[in-house]
Amino acid sequence: MGDALHPTVVAFLAAAEAGDVDRLEELIDWPTSGVARFVASLRELPERRRPELARQGLAEMFALAAGSGPDRPLGSLAMRLTEDPMAVRLDRSGVEALIQAARPGPLPAAIPDDIAQAVDRLRRRIDTIEEAYRLSAGKRKEAGLGVLSGANHLTLVRRFPAHPAGRAVTTRLSR
Repeated sequence: MGDALHPTVVAFLAAAEAGDVDRLEELIDWPTSGVARFVASLRELPERRRPELARQGLAEMFALAAGSGPDRPLGSLAMRLTEDPMAVRLDRSGVEALIQAARPGPLPAAIPDDIAQAVDRLRRRIDTIEEAYRLSAGKRKEAGLGVLSGANHLTLVRRFPAHPAGRAVTTRLSR
């Protein structure tokens, strides 16, 4: 693993420190970051509306990845990240915990095959996460970041459960 942070994580921290929300959002892989929430939300929909709303929701997730989705998907998290951003690399059990937190649960009934296949492709992509980090700002533990294999993008897990394992690989970027 080495002691150096992954270059994409370094770029993310630098963008956070600079307050460059556009760059922060470019570094996030939105489909892998949102698929677990997307699948969970499908369970709450009336079964007869699921096919239509599933297509709409999946299209919106991929629009974010293409840079054409709603403005500021990071929301208030982006502003908090400007406050002394830091990443702590997690050990292998931390990587597994982040993968589990990012993976979508089972799909509910009435989901079309093409949507199920797209979700399965995202699940397999999440399984390629090679490194995981606990992201914090100031004294707050904000999220988990996963480095996808062969990509220059990060999977963001907003409500990443506390994980005691990990070791500090860097402190803070200097201003």
